[in-house]
Amino acid sequence: MKPLNIPKKDRIKGTYIVCSKCNTNVSDKCKLTGKSLSSCKHGENHRFQSKIYDPARGRMIPLKSWPADKRDYNEIKKLHIDLIDNHSFAAQKPKSFRYPQNLRGCQNMYLQWEDDMDEFGKKLPAHKTKNKGHKTKQGIVNAMKHFNECLKQNKIDPGFLPIHAVNDHHMGLFHEYLEDYSAATYNNFVDTMRAFYKYLGTKGYQLYNPFTDVQRKAENKRKDIITKDEFDKVIAVCTPDNGWLTENKGGGRMGRKQMYKDWLVEGWIYSLLSGDRPEEVAERKLSDLLVFYIENTNHKVNRVTKSTSHKRVIPLSWELKQFIEDQRKKYRLLDDSYLIAPNESNRKLVQNHLGKAFTHYMKQVDPDSKVTRYCLRNTYATAMTDKFGEEFTKMIGLHSRPATTYNHYINQLKIAQNMEGYDFWE
Repeated sequence: MKPLNIPKKDRIKGTYIVCSKCNTNVSDKCKLTGKSLSSCKHGENHRFQSKIYDPARGRMIPLKSWPADKRDYNEIKKLHIDLIDNHSFAAQKPKSFRYPQNLRGCQNMYLQWEDDMDEFGKKLPAHKTKNKGHKTKQGIVNAMKHFNECLKQNKIDPGFLPIHAVNDHHMGLFHEYLEDYSAATYNNFVDTMRAFYKYLGTKGYQLYNPFTDVQRKAENKRKDIITKDEFDKVIAVCTPDNGWLTENKGGGRMGRKQMYKDWLVEGWIYSLLSGDRPEEVAERKLSDLLVFYIENTNHKVNRVTKSTSHKRVIPLSWELKQFIEDQRKKYRLLDDSYLIAPNESNRKLVQNHLGKAFTHYMKQVDPDSKVTRYCLRNTYATAMTDKFGEEFTKMIGLHSRPATTYNHYINQLKIAQNMEGYDFWE
């Protein structure tokens, strides 16, 4: 009988293969021979198994081993999802069940909640899901890892440290541990730990939060903008010949990747003229264009607030109107056509690749440059504020709070430079 296999791309969390011959879980290699699993001669001993995370134990536990005749992984996926959805620790837990009382157990429970799962391993109801991106969730994990590493360096085991015993002393150790990190990283890590303790309060823990009164460090916000000369040079070097990127693929192997796409320059020009975020650039359609402005759905704010009502008006400059008209003629766009890369079905690729490719080509213009694709948004905010002042920032700015645009996007030094030598009486 052939050995079982779980395709990497199709694998869902909690599904495993167990071998009664090896008496263990198996993955890509046979535990007996050390060779590829596909060469295992004991396929009849393989069973699919479903596991679930137990917050009380702080680890995955077996829930069900499927019969030997269940050898189709697609069938197992459906069975596993039904099993998890209908499973409840609440129905099985003894009366003495308690939430985890050590630091690591509570961290695992919090990370599971950030992944839109409750403490019993079931998916949260739709109205409670946060839908946070991978990068955001990875930042939370990193904060936890660094706090635990800080404790280990001071000979404190996070797995045995009672959650109620974490106090100002431990925050002081964390403060010293983060001494060489940037202010932004320090603030993000402390904010994460503060939110972690706030979450525990919602679960009935009565704890002192040692992260509440920690003073945030002053951050030096980078608000780089791109000059017209730099932008013209980036466009000039954006060719297939300059598109090859040499990257480390791991294991000492180097590979080459082609960064060039024929829609890159169009995406950058639109980003500069509109101030749109990457996801907004990728999702912009011709139907968003109204008589004298573009109606922009604020995807980021809507995602955070679980709303669909947040929108922003993008005024149409002469250059932007001309650009849209050129795109319409070039690609024969219809109302429901995408403005940028209309023939590309993978819109996530458009969103992500615009930034990666911009950095690649910008390094060819200036290897030491700190300018990224996001600086196009800063440049737009700076130029519009320079031209229209509060009319832009308060009425049609990039954010619902003008202070956000001022503090994080506008390069005040550039505006001051433009104002130098002005006539006070005119």
